[in-house]
Amino acid sequence: MKIGYFKITMDPLLPVVVMVMAWILSERYYPELILSHYTYVYWAMGITSSLFLTISIFIHEMGHAITARKLKLPLERIHLFLFGGMAELKHRPLKPAHELYIALAGPAASLSFAGLCYIGLISLPNMSGPVYLVLQYILYMNLLLGVFNLLPIFPLDGGRAVRAAVWNAVHDFHQASKITYNVSLVLIALLLFLTLITVYLFDLDVTILAGLLVIYLGYTALSGKKELVYYPELSDLIMSVGYPRNPRSIVDEVKSIDLKVLNQCMIPVLNDEQLNYVIDGNDITVNGSVDDQFEMHYRHVEAGHFIDILNQNTYHINVRFKAEYIPVLQNGYFVGLCDANELRFWLLQEQNSVH
Repeated sequence: MKIGYFKITMDPLLPVVVMVMAWILSERYYPELILSHYTYVYWAMGITSSLFLTISIFIHEMGHAITARKLKLPLERIHLFLFGGMAELKHRPLKPAHELYIALAGPAASLSFAGLCYIGLISLPNMSGPVYLVLQYILYMNLLLGVFNLLPIFPLDGGRAVRAAVWNAVHDFHQASKITYNVSLVLIALLLFLTLITVYLFDLDVTILAGLLVIYLGYTALSGKKELVYYPELSDLIMSVGYPRNPRSIVDEVKSIDLKVLNQCMIPVLNDEQLNYVIDGNDITVNGSVDDQFEMHYRHVEAGHFIDILNQNTYHINVRFKAEYIPVLQNGYFVGLCDANELRFWLLQEQNSVH
């Protein structure tokens, strides 16, 4: 499904979860808050509340997505999970400020929606009717969604904001990521300790729920470790290409990986391992087949067609790449293909760490 510029996907079980939530709210939650002689009133309240919980998650992710688009960072998709969502970027933000803005945009959207609900609540004449209670529930859920995601624990939005702030301070993305991971673990341990003390002293049901929430936070932090500690070698970022290195063999090799990669690839035309021309993969793919007339599609090499890892002018922050996957050169000689934006990110990080 597509809404405007954004591709939306969802977990196939999400409608089931929406209906289960509607049942819980209709049969357990709202009957304790309001007396009604009609079952359909409870179900109308439950279904509306359950749907708006999913809509609230979508609004949260749209906050991330719209901000990313304003910063000219392309979005892969917005994916809605069973109990959450994710706005997946195609490329990493190159600046700490961009990561910070995108991270905080989601909670800001949730808290803004909560503010609109509050305005609606104080405008209602009946402060105990069905509409009031549903609006109150949506308000609480958006407050929870906004505040919970601001916790400085990765991979929550607050954790990403912490990484952005540390990255800005130390000028080293990898070091900032490791610091963020350690901060997350310390905070989780502290929250767990405080929860255990509270359970021991007060033995309240709510503290047990808080303990489960802390355990969940620990699980999310550990699951995010791989992303945080990821620090590739240069060889990990470059796809080597075998011999012979002519356009036909390179096209066949890329096509064997994925035709979509070929569509997004600049194919090198080499002369003594030096880049002579390029071919846009889009020009030679038609309905899943490849046009053999390569020479008709030769393009003169321009900025954005390749990266030379020893020449920062080919990958600095203002270079606009002409494809997702492009040739990589070293001192002018072809060494392979790469994800252009990913290689640029790590090359710039390496330069920053040196300086």
